[in-house]
Amino acid sequence: MSGIWKGQTMFEKNEVITLLITVGIGLFLWSNRKSITHLHAYKLLVLSFLLYLARTCLTVLEGYFWPDTLNLLEHLSILLFSIVFLLWCWQIGYQKEKKQ
Repeated sequence: MSGIWKGQTMFEKNEVITLLITVGIGLFLWSNRKSITHLHAYKLLVLSFLLYLARTCLTVLEGYFWPDTLNLLEHLSILLFSIVFLLWCWQIGYQKEKKQ
């Protein structure tokens, strides 16, 4: 037997802490959603956060089941997060340049 049955945890403590911090940020964003909707291209920002949240959830879950599949999904979500966040940053810069 391995993992949890030998007194070991199937996840790293830092992964759970990262997930809890990310959920806390999500709660903060949810409580301030009216302010966030005033940001330019806010949907890209929210989508990038959700992709990052998915990544942290997948990181913890891969310790319990389907490690290879969830690891692949984790890496895909972090790739998509990076692309979407880059697009949001580009939109912000483009908007600022357009105003000048």
